[in-house]
Amino acid sequence: MRLTIALCLLPLLGAAQTKPVLGANDNPVLTAPEVRFLDSLLRDQRQEFTFAEKRIAFSSGSGGTVIESKSRAFQHILPWTTKGQQPAVRLVPLTAAEKQASGGYDALVVTWAKVFDEKRKQRVLRALGNGMRAGLVP
Repeated sequence: MRLTIALCLLPLLGAAQTKPVLGANDNPVLTAPEVRFLDSLLRDQRQEFTFAEKRIAFSSGSGGTVIESKSRAFQHILPWTTKGQQPAVRLVPLTAAEKQASGGYDALVVTWAKVFDEKRKQRVLRALGNGMRAGLVP
């Protein structure tokens, strides 16, 4: 009897879909589920920008100058989206000169910053560039 039940339930194990893990690693190039998530979350801000095959840096803090890992940023964002709420997230695409200064990043995703102005953006770009040269950031 147990064998019959087990054999009947076996096909159901393969049918279950696993939820994609967001922020499972700290590679600055996003995974496909991360690209879809951020493209959707920031659709009103991104215009023609897409996260596919882009190097993304994350920052937070009241001034947006604290550089964060991708996994930590998703830990800040996901609790809000799972409740159906909009987290405080801003997309900052970088120009070619800013990309070079940052060490090759295409954009910043800034979370929970009260104020993020040009001066703070330049500070983050310098920190990223210095970190890249020192081997401290991916």
